[in-house]
Order: sequence, then structure tokens, then C-alpha cells
Amino acid sequence: FSSGHKTFNGAIGVDENKKDVKTVLEQAKENGKSTGLVSTAELTDATPAAYAAHVDDRDKKDEIAQQFYNDKINGQHKVDVLLGGGAEYFGKENGNLTDKFKKDGYDIVKNKSQMQNSNSKQILGLFADNDMPLQIDASKQNPKLVDMTDTAVNKLKQNDKGFFLMVEGASIDKAAHPNDITGVMSEMSGFETAFDNAINYAKTHKDTLVVATADHSTGGLSTAKGKDYKWNPEAIHKMKHSGMYMTKQIADGKDPEKVIKDGYGIDFPNKQLDKVKKAADELHKLQKEGKDDKDEKVVEQTTKLQNAIQKPINDASHTGWTTNGHTGVDVNTYAYGPGSNKFKGNMENTQSAKNLFDFFGDNVTSNQN
Repeated sequence: FSSGHKTFNGAIGVDENKKDVKTVLEQAKENGKSTGLVSTAELTDATPAAYAAHVDDRDKKDEIAQQFYNDKINGQHKVDVLLGGGAEYFGKENGNLTDKFKKDGYDIVKNKSQMQNSNSKQILGLFADNDMPLQIDASKQNPKLVDMTDTAVNKLKQNDKGFFLMVEGASIDKAAHPNDITGVMSEMSGFETAFDNAINYAKTHKDTLVVATADHSTGGLSTAKGKDYKWNPEAIHKMKHSGMYMTKQIADGKDPEKVIKDGYGIDFPNKQLDKVKKAADELHKLQKEGKDDKDEKVVEQTTKLQNAIQKPINDASHTGWTTNGHTGVDVNTYAYGPGSNKFKGNMENTQSAKNLFDFFGDNVTSNQN
């Protein structure tokens, strides 16, 4: 999606021979455009990294962050706007990259108000050590995806040569892996709002192309499970917290009954609460034995706890799941604006990037976004 090249799993900005390949973001910067990356995941996570870094393993997150700072095009930093999570990879343990960006004129921001009050055209916003909290669970000072997107557009549009912006609703996937319907729909709602704003911008800036797609589906979400063939989103709308949030609270030692009461907006059966308590007790036993979060038994028991927490909302909303992994179904692609006619029919994933390279080639000197 970022370069138009097939490669091996886990590769970032390199081909199958581990040779660097140019990305659409890099082409935009070569053309004199401003560039931005926005994600609810770590900025060093696979998708944002694939647009501005070149490593043979997506887990080399320290190196990815270093490349964000060190790699330049025409003497300029490759990415002008960086907004998301992943502060861990920009701090003291990795060369104080935030200080270096600041010296080079970037505003360094840590919350929504700081971000919205930023005056510099270049900004590094790090709103969590790792992935950002889900929208339904976040504090008011935590920017939503739409807040980050609007800030990015307002800064990038000041360049009269236009801009390239990649926005990732990463937490849709993060919530779908554990089959958390509350978290998924919270993040889908946030993505929809950001997408609406992008389309509205394109409607008033006729030279703007907007493309929305995904690299895969996650979880095998199915609606209307059961005998009555009806999905019930109203039950999800009543929820106060995601299953992921409640699982972490209980895993950290909070009282299961209180966590469920505070997080659920629908009735939670007593029998199911007993199952939650039992799963929590088993998890806490493993923790007392000194096993950490990556231990196989802890991971398995945490999954059991989360499944027990989420069963009532999955049942009430008639939501089914087929896997905790990715699926092989085709993903939808939506496009609006000049060049959108190329995004039609059944497309190879590399074609998306090739279309964007063509778009930049057609508009190198014509003041396009």
C-alpha cells in the first residue's frame, strides 16, 4: 500500500531482497509537499512506519523512530506532522528524539489542548507510551482520531504545493483481535467521523484525493448471530467501557463486580459474573507465581477473562466472531476526488500505491494535494 511493491511479511519499506523502495510519502516530499502520519497506535507501528522508514523487521521500533528523525529529503525531515502513540521510542532510551525534534522547530505536545494550541507547521504529538487508549475509554485530554486528523490537515494545508497525509484508525484492529465489539464500534465511529471530515475538506478543495481502505479484516466479525437474524447495536451504544479496558482493570487487581458495574450499560447476569470472578482468580494466581504478561499461561487466562467479560454484550448485540486473528476476505476501498476513478473493481493491493504515484506525477507542478 505504501510503495507498490510485494515483499515478505514484517518488512517495512523494503522489497523481497531487503532493498529500500520509495514510498508515496517520500514521493510527496520530493515533490515539495508537506507530509503527515496520524495513528491511534504507536507511530512506530507497522502502518505508519511503512510510509517513512526502511527496515527488514517491523519490530525494530527504535530504529524506525531514529529514521523518522535522521532520514531527510532535500535537506528536510521526511515527516512534518507526527501524531499518535509510542512515546517510549522517542525518549531517553532511544537518544532523546523528542528533544532533537524540538531543536529543529517541531512543537512537542502530549495532550489535546497542547496539540490544538500548537503554532508550528511541524509537530510531534505523543499521547501514550504505547498504543493510545480506545476512544470510549480515553480521558477528555486525550485527542480523538478526528482531532489529530483535523490538526494535521490545518498544518499541512498551509503548503501551497499541497500535502500527503496518512491517517490510521489502528485501534479498530487492536480491539478486533480480542473480539471486543464495544471497542471495535467505538473506534469505527471515530474513524467514520475523521473520514467525513476528510470528505468535507475534499468537497471544498477540489484538487484533493481521499482514499480509505484497509490492509486486512480482523476477528471475522459477523452480525445477527442466533435464530432471529437481527443485530442490536443499541446494546453496544449503552456500554460505558470496552472489554479491553475492563479486562485490564480486573487483571490489575480491581474488584471485578465494581469494574463490570462501572463498565456495562446493560444487565450482566450473575452466573456470568461468577465466571468472570473465577477467571480473574486464576489469572491472579499466575501473577502471584511471578509469571509476566507475556507468559503463555497468563495470555491464555487473560483471554478467558476477557471472553467472560464480553459474552453478555456479544450475546445482547447478537455479534459473532470467527477468529482472534486476521481474515483472508477482500477489503473495501473508497475514493473521492480527482483520480478516484482508478480505484475500481477487484484491485491488487499494490495498485493503490501505484495510483497515488500516478496522481503525484500528474500533479507535480499544478498545486495539488
